[in-house]
Amino acid sequence: MSLIAASFIAIIEAILMMNILLRHIVILLFLLIVGTVLPQASGTYGAPTPVVSVATIKYSNGAYRGNIDNNGRRNGHGEYIWTDGHVYEGDWLADKMHGKGKFILADGRVYDGDWLEDKMHGKGKFTYTSGNVYDGEFLDNLRNGKGKYTFPNGDVFVGEYKDDLRNGKGKEFWADGSLYDGEFLGGLRNGLGTETDMWKLFRYQGEWSNDKMHGKGVMSLF
Repeated sequence: MSLIAASFIAIIEAILMMNILLRHIVILLFLLIVGTVLPQASGTYGAPTPVVSVATIKYSNGAYRGNIDNNGRRNGHGEYIWTDGHVYEGDWLADKMHGKGKFILADGRVYDGDWLEDKMHGKGKFTYTSGNVYDGEFLDNLRNGKGKYTFPNGDVFVGEYKDDLRNGKGKEFWADGSLYDGEFLGGLRNGLGTETDMWKLFRYQGEWSNDKMHGKGVMSLF
């Protein structure tokens, strides 16, 4: 091969290589421009990211101050004060109490815990005006599941609930030292259970019906 031919081939290869580099540079610049102009995806795929802002909104039954979404709905954290005196401060989702929040009723009762679409749902603590306190699980605004109910005089119940009533297995501790450990139905001692007196002198172990010893059982003296 002549020197001229070799030089010509080298020039052609350099031009081709330069075109490849230029093509890569152009593609890189294009990607950078597209990435800057197009909106960046975030959150759940396919769902628009809500525009959240803070606002104060007055309603016919009260007023709200807190986060709202781009549709003007209560969404995020905020406080709602009703005209009748109720107050809620906590999480919201699509205009509903949802997440963690504290609800203070006008009569002084307080619920602090989990919410699901405007209902007490999950774990929470409810304090009554009488001084009674329930700390446990809720379902559809009612005590459901496991919980602890404490009275001002020192009596305590620990066990299972269904539709606001003691139902299932539980233990009832009286302030004087007496103890019942057994089954409940409809809020009363029903089924099998054991009761020990305050002085630990006797124990009844057996069947119960409507809060009374009823059926087969054994009375023991210590």
